[in-house]
Amino acid sequence: MNLTINQAIAFKNQFQKRITDLTYLRTQSISQTSYFNDEGKKIRETENQYDIKALDKKITELQNWMFKLDAEIKAVNAKTELSLDVPVDDLMAPIQ
Repeated sequence: MNLTINQAIAFKNQFQKRITDLTYLRTQSISQTSYFNDEGKKIRETENQYDIKALDKKITELQNWMFKLDAEIKAVNAKTELSLDVPVDDLMAPIQ
C-alpha cells in the first residue's frame, strides 16, 4: 500500500490511540468480585475479563508496526529537501 506522508501520520495517530486504549484495557482487565463465606468472612476473588497475553500481543504488534511506519516517514523526510531561502541572521537578530 502506498501512502502519502499525511496519510501515514494520520494512521500513526490512530494506532497510538488504539495502543493507549488497549494498554488501559490491559491494566483494567482484572475484575475483583467480593463475596462472603459461610462464616460471614469477606473473601475476594479475582478473575480476568480479557486474556492479558492476547492484549499484550496485540499491543506489541501495533507498537512494532508503528515503529516501522515512523522509521519510513523519517526516511522519506530525510530525502526530501526544501528550496527555501531562510534569512537566519535577520530573523534571529536581537531587537534594536
